[in-house]
Amino acid sequence: MVLISRSRKQKARLYYQKLTTAALAQNREVSLYEASGRIIMGMDQKAKALFYLKPEQEAAEIQHIDLNTITDCKVFRVTRTVGENGSQQSYLGQLGLRFIPRKKAEQESRWVLYDSDEDMQLSGELQFAEKWAGLIMNEIKS
Repeated sequence: MVLISRSRKQKARLYYQKLTTAALAQNREVSLYEASGRIIMGMDQKAKALFYLKPEQEAAEIQHIDLNTITDCKVFRVTRTVGENGSQQSYLGQLGLRFIPRKKAEQESRWVLYDSDEDMQLSGELQFAEKWAGLIMNEIKS
């Protein structure tokens, strides 16, 4: 149990370093961050920039959004259905954040925080998504 906890902390530190490196490359500084499952998000509250890191097998997926270009942030859920005839069951297929841009000509962005094809079960991603949607909306409104 101690080794698993230590391994998670080491991974979280490594992901945080990658996130801050990506932010520094854009002259940003991560002032708030949190890890959940296999992803980490961070925010530069002064510059209103948001960063997302999802480690993959070969390389890490790193994305960022300028919150000054966003009007709204919402949690999205994709439900999937399995089964035949009368025994169909629904389950959560994907969960994440969607960002609605100020300019209507631009497409919304989506960051997937949980995907049932990659992870067997949720481990706090719903609470993480709701918390960060609230934090992001506070930054957008301020």
